[in-house]
Amino acid sequence: SSGDVTIPKSGSLGIGTANPSGSLHISGKSSVSVFLEADTDDSGENDVPFIRMSGDGGQVSSIIGQSPANGLGPDGEVVTNASNNALLVGTLNDYRVQIIQGGKLAANFDGSGQAGIGPVSNPDKPLTVSGSISGFCAEIKNSGANSNRKGLKIHYGDTGSGTSTAIDFLNSSGASIGSITSTGGTVTYGPFTGVHYAALPEGVSSYEYGA
Repeated sequence: SSGDVTIPKSGSLGIGTANPSGSLHISGKSSVSVFLEADTDDSGENDVPFIRMSGDGGQVSSIIGQSPANGLGPDGEVVTNASNNALLVGTLNDYRVQIIQGGKLAANFDGSGQAGIGPVSNPDKPLTVSGSISGFCAEIKNSGANSNRKGLKIHYGDTGSGTSTAIDFLNSSGASIGSITSTGGTVTYGPFTGVHYAALPEGVSSYEYGA
């Protein structure tokens, strides 16, 4: 022990505490920080700050740090589509990156690029949003009064003879109750279950559609 730095026989390092409860324990009455500064002379573009975590004999690795160049991780490993100087957070193996909040899973990203928002333990699509609320699970908002504002663009399929589905409406059991499809550039709505109405501009009566 020397001043505010304590190294007990257990090998743990305590800064600001005489009883470290972890391998490194930093304690203080005011703000506590860890500052990593690399490439102070701005002479080595591959010199970046990062923290690497490893377990299971090196079979599981995670990293937080800056990318030194396009396509590279902080310590030089290949990271497809990484951008120079970007902050990278994730795993170096095909293990998931998960975000928790309040002891519950809030977001889930798997090794194949599938993402889940909400309690999605095994996302099987590029994006799955799940919830159990009385309101909407998602909202796309492009605010402003400008008439050129746009909401959602769906780019899928081609102009060939096959049928592509843009939106499929499912009930709580997962059964389809309607869809928006296109064939050869022609968009088709339905068929929908039940009787529905479409509201038209003022002065024009509503009409039934779908069956």
